[in-house]
Amino acid sequence: MHVFWAKGYEHTSYPELEAATGLHRQSLRYAFGDKAELFRRAVEHYARSRLDTVEALLHRPGSAAANIRAVFDFWARDARASGRGCLMVNSLAEFADALSAVAPVLVAANRRLLTAFADAFRTAQAEGAIRPELDPDILAAQGVALGDGLMLHARNGGLHAEPGAVLEAFLSMARAPPGRRR
Repeated sequence: MHVFWAKGYEHTSYPELEAATGLHRQSLRYAFGDKAELFRRAVEHYARSRLDTVEALLHRPGSAAANIRAVFDFWARDARASGRGCLMVNSLAEFADALSAVAPVLVAANRRLLTAFADAFRTAQAEGAIRPELDPDILAAQGVALGDGLMLHARNGGLHAEPGAVLEAFLSMARAPPGRRR
């Protein structure tokens, strides 16, 4: 997973996969079939792990708005620290839908992420923290698109703006004015 994450599918060689796994090419093929299937499983593992973390943050005790912010803080730390971005975002950028083995994994992960965020924005609206006239599905799509953009830019040194500030600006536009909060 880490080799694919750092180098992408196309630029990852079998010798690099052999070094990373300790398996010879024939053993890799026996265990996974081919490089595309190994990549699919790596992306699937990464997506499951990342989405489990995001969902755990969104479902913590406390306010939904604070939990959304916690996910954005998590993403901002990744965008500042990793230099690799996000394996799912990198895979989307590298292939779009060209690698059919990984496309269903990316679609399912994106759907799960958008649903979790939309639910959190709905809850934050019910708590009075987010403006009620805003569509939570659109807010979820915007938040994910911002996070994806930050991760994509992280691969080449990031934006000139602090990632946390970019995400905070988005949240500040969605927040209910103080007089309208419950």
